Amino acid sequence: MIQSKYQWLAKDNNNKIESSLIKEFNLTPMMSQVLESKGFTSRETIEAILSSNDMSHSPEALSDMTRATERIHKAIQKQESILVYGDYDADGVTSTSILVDALEQLGAHVNWYIPNRFSEGYGPSEGAFRNAYDEGVQLIITVDNGIQGHNEIDIANELGMDVIVTDHHEIGDTLPNAYAIIHPMHPNFDYPFQYLCGAGVALKLAQNLLKEIPSEYWIFAMIGTIADLVSMTDENRYIVKKGLSLINEKTPVSIQALLKQASFDEVITEETIGFLIGPRLNAVGRLEDAGLAVELLRTKEKDEALFLAEQVEYFNNERKNIVQAITEEAMTMAKTYIEKNHQFLVLAKEDWHEGVLGIVASRIVETFNLPTMILNIDHTQSHAKGSARSIAQISMYQALNNQTHCIEKFGGHHMAAGLTLSIENVDALRNGLNEWMKASYHSKDLKPVRHVDAVLDITDMTIDNIQSIERLRPFGSDFEKPTFRLNDLSINQVKSIGQKKNHLKLVFNEQSLQGLYWNNGTLAQELMVDQNVDLIGELQVNEWNGYQSPQIIMTDIQSKDRQILDYRNKNKKLPQFDRNV
Repeated sequence: MIQSKYQWLAKDNNNKIESSLIKEFNLTPMMSQVLESKGFTSRETIEAILSSNDMSHSPEALSDMTRATERIHKAIQKQESILVYGDYDADGVTSTSILVDALEQLGAHVNWYIPNRFSEGYGPSEGAFRNAYDEGVQLIITVDNGIQGHNEIDIANELGMDVIVTDHHEIGDTLPNAYAIIHPMHPNFDYPFQYLCGAGVALKLAQNLLKEIPSEYWIFAMIGTIADLVSMTDENRYIVKKGLSLINEKTPVSIQALLKQASFDEVITEETIGFLIGPRLNAVGRLEDAGLAVELLRTKEKDEALFLAEQVEYFNNERKNIVQAITEEAMTMAKTYIEKNHQFLVLAKEDWHEGVLGIVASRIVETFNLPTMILNIDHTQSHAKGSARSIAQISMYQALNNQTHCIEKFGGHHMAAGLTLSIENVDALRNGLNEWMKASYHSKDLKPVRHVDAVLDITDMTIDNIQSIERLRPFGSDFEKPTFRLNDLSINQVKSIGQKKNHLKLVFNEQSLQGLYWNNGTLAQELMVDQNVDLIGELQVNEWNGYQSPQIIMTDIQSKDRQILDYRNKNKKLPQFDRNV
C-alpha cells in the first residue's frame, strides 16, 4: 500500500457553465471542468479569463494620484533633486526601474536607492533618508515599500523633504504622514482592484505622468506581478498577459541576457518568469546589493547587459549552493526533532545566511508538512534572526503572536513571517510553539491538502484536450494551474531517472501514458509492474523526436494494492490480489 502525502479534495461544482456559453467561448469539456472548479461560470468571469481586452483601471482612481503627480511635476519644473527609494526583491527592482525611467523621460533630476537587506532591512531607513537630505534631495518617492515607514517619514518631514509613498503592502492602524500615498487599498479611496504589486503601482504612476509608456514598463510590471505572487485576476491578469505578449515580440536586452545565462530559448510564459527570471533578480538582494539588478534592467546596451547578467548568474549559483548546504543541515536537525514528536520545527544554527532562510524553510515544509522556522544564531549581535513558513491549517501570524514574550519583533501573515529574538529565548520559543501546537491541533489535522479541479477518464488524455488548457493561461495566485486526478491506472514500467536517480518515471498500460514524479525516485523500489495506482498532477504534452504524447507531472500518488518487495530480483513482479479484499 502506498499512502498519499496529501488529502485530495475535489471542489464542489454546484454552478455549471451554461451550454450557450460553452459554445460561445468554444470551451472543451476539460476547460469547462476547470473553470467550474475555480468558480468562473458567468459570461463576465469567463471573458475575464480568456479575453485579452484591456482590463486596466484609470490611474487617477488611485489614492492621492493627482496630488502626487502635481508634486512631481513641480519638482521637475524647479529642478529639485528626486530620490526613488526601492526594495531589494524582484518586485522592488522592477518598480524602481519603471519609475526612474519615467522621471528621466520627463527631464527630472533623479537618482535611486535600494536598501541593504542585512544592514538596513526592509522599508524606509532613517540613515538613508538623512543621507539623501545631506545630498540635497527634496523629494523622496518610495516604491514597493513605505506604508509602514511612519518614523522615517516624520524625520524626512522635519528635514524639509516631501515623501510620496507608492506601495501595496498591508496598511496598519494608521497611515504615515506622507505628502501623498498611492496605494490600491487606501481606506479613503475606492480603487476597483486592490491587489496590484509594487511594480503595478509604479506602472500606474508612470501612466499618469507620461502620455505614452514604453513596452518595457509593461514587461517589468509583469515580472514584478508574477514574482511577488499577487492575485492573477482582474488588472494583474491584464498586466501579465500584455507583458508576456510584448516580451515575446521584443525581449529587452536585459532579459535576453538573463535567459542566455539560463540557456533558455523558447516561448516565454509565466513559468519562465516565475522559475528563471524572478529567482535571478531576487538572488542578488538575498546575498549582496540588489542595485546590480536595477542596473541590469535599466541598461539598453547588449554587451553591458551580458556582463551584468553574468554577475547576476554568479549570485544565483552562489544562492543555490548556500541553500543546498543549509537545507542539508536543516533536514538532519528536522529529523531529530520529529523523532521527539515536535510538530513545529524551530531549527537554529550559527553562520546560516539570513538572505536564504525563507527558501530553506519552504523546503523543510515541503518535505515534512510541518510549520517551520529557520534561524541564524548571531553572537556578535546577540540575537537569532530568520524566517518561518507554515502550512494551510496553521496561521504563522497567530502562532508567533502567542509567543510575543519570547520575540523581540516579528512581522508576517498566515503563511510566512520574519522575526528577531534573543539567543537565550530560542529554546523557550521552540517549546512554547510546540506546546501551543499540541494544545490546538491533532496530528491528523495537519495532513496537507491538494485541491483537485477535475477527475479524468483515461480517454480524456488527448493532445487537443491538454492543449486547450493553455488557453486558460496565465496561471498564478487565485487562479492556480489545474490539478487533475486519474484513478486505477495499471503500471507497465517503473524506474528512477536522473543523474542521481532521484526522479520517478512511470509508464502505464492505459494508452502508454507517461508520468513523472520529481524528487521521488525512491518510490521505484516500492512500485511494481501491474500495480494499480491513483494519482494527481498537472497535464502537459511531451515532445520527443517530433512526436507528441500526453504526460502527467505527478503531485501525489496512492495505491491500495498490497505489496511483496523482493530486492533479490530487479525484475520485481507484483502478485495479483483481489483489490476488494
